[in-house]
Amino acid sequence: MQERPRLGQEQVTRELLGPLFKSPMMFWVAVIVLGAMLAAFVFAISWMFYWGIGVTGINRPNMWAFMITNFV
Repeated sequence: MQERPRLGQEQVTRELLGPLFKSPMMFWVAVIVLGAMLAAFVFAISWMFYWGIGVTGINRPNMWAFMITNFV
């Protein structure tokens, strides 16, 4: 039987945690795209809170119930 070489603690840690620190380029592209989408969402919600619910196209007073009904 062949004896396995003993690995040091540093080498084991490097091999186990290596994939966590080396991200593929596609991961960063996805992070940027999703970050841009999140920024657009936050901007749209902020715009609606500032200007009111009329920016959604619901200008008649009784149509605000549409959003509440969909939420419930």
